Amino acid sequence: MIQTKGRLRAGLLFARSGRRRPPPLQCRAVSASDTRWGWTAGAGVEDTFAANWSAKLEYNYIDLGKVAPIQYTPAINDRSEWKDTFHTVKLGINYHFNAPSPVVSAKY
Repeated sequence: MIQTKGRLRAGLLFARSGRRRPPPLQCRAVSASDTRWGWTAGAGVEDTFAANWSAKLEYNYIDLGKVAPIQYTPAINDRSEWKDTFHTVKLGINYHFNAPSPVVSAKY
């Protein structure tokens, strides 16, 4: 029996993020790291193709927000700003332990 399931996903997340700028000729290296909260939303589909086996395809959008600027030197233009967003696509095969056995009905 082939069974297809659709899913929607949403949630909160947190991540540890780090950035490092290598030193130019006369300056020091600059780095920054922080833990930030964000959100995620996605959708997917999973299809059973054999006993205990299924395949899935999933998309997730992850947004960790905008980071406060990092000022590398006193020069006003020597800084970085960015926004961390990710688009992920997952393709996978799952094995289901303890999956229910198909019902067999005998006709006499």
